[in-house]
Amino acid sequence: MADAINSTLRDRDRNYNGIPFMDRAAFSQTVKDAFRKGPLWAGLGADQKEALDMIAHKLARIVCGNPAVVDHWHDIGGYVRLVEEELLKAAGEVKLPPQTEAPPLPVTASKPIPPASNLMPPPAPLTPPQAAAVNDIVSNRPAIPSAPPVKVPDRPQV
Repeated sequence: MADAINSTLRDRDRNYNGIPFMDRAAFSQTVKDAFRKGPLWAGLGADQKEALDMIAHKLARIVCGNPAVVDHWHDIGGYVRLVEEELLKAAGEVKLPPQTEAPPLPVTASKPIPPASNLMPPPAPLTPPQAAAVNDIVSNRPAIPSAPPVKVPDRPQV
């Protein structure tokens, strides 16, 4: 079991160009913190908050790793669609048509697609000065100022 976990961690490390997990996590949490400081955050539904958290997570994987991993982009669209469907149901509007069965994705988050003529090639691994710059940005990022609270109307019960 430990060998399988270590193998997965090595694969992920290659997918993220050697950017350490702690740096990727710090970036992801910075984006999530920015969302939480938004004046309307407190009034969002649990589904909306969770979708935004997962989108922030996927964005961190895109900008701190391999932007050619289709699964990251696909998942962001899925989280958006889930919230959209809930909002339409709550408003009593016509439900979105069901998605047609799509063929399986050619990749997963652990298997980036090979570069093609219409895609960016995977970024080169960071050089030591680049890695130091990323670490400096992550450790010295400015605090996001708090916004004043805003009264948000209650969401209709579904």
